[in-house]
Amino acid sequence: RLSHEIATLHGGEATRGLGPIDDQQRALFLEGKDVPGDPELHGDVLLLYKDFCIGRALAKNGILKNNLPRWMVRD
Repeated sequence: RLSHEIATLHGGEATRGLGPIDDQQRALFLEGKDVPGDPELHGDVLLLYKDFCIGRALAKNGILKNNLPRWMVRD
């Protein structure tokens, strides 16, 4: 698995395993919460917000499980 740092640095270059998210999903993600996502996605995905990779998630059954490092979670 990619580290958060590598994912955010080079995630914009990825061509598959991408999960675009909107403003509401981004806010939940940065709070450390899981977010609803595309049910077609499975496994490790890079989350794209406005074409920038902001982190990683594990996609399962339409849910993007948050893999944001705990030290980054906003209170």
